[in-house]
Amino acid sequence: LQSKSVDTTSIDALREAKDHLSAVISEALGAGVPEADVFDAEVRRKRLHNAIEDLKGSIRVFCRIRPLSGKEQDQGDHEICSAKDSMTLSVEGNTSYQFDAVFIPGTQAQVFEDCRDLVQSAADGYNV
Repeated sequence: LQSKSVDTTSIDALREAKDHLSAVISEALGAGVPEADVFDAEVRRKRLHNAIEDLKGSIRVFCRIRPLSGKEQDQGDHEICSAKDSMTLSVEGNTSYQFDAVFIPGTQAQVFEDCRDLVQSAADGYNV
């Protein structure tokens, strides 16, 4: 299998191998292959997934800025935060902060999309 010779120092290579393996597993299960027969591939997929999480680091900090409420807008409040890029938050007064991800205004779905791999790792029994 291609995933056995993946570069374990490259997040992109690990993601590609994991996605490929996930697709192959799904295809096999869809074709009626018993789960027991894809067990080794599923274990390999979990290892690839956890290797990705290890490369990312164990601590991640996300920032989600909610939009002003109608009441806040009616009171004359205004936004004081802006995203410089997907990882940098700028606050009025030329202060900047770095995060693993910045969501402005960011929905719950967007935040979950970025951290769902952590949830998967926890479900796999990996210490996150």
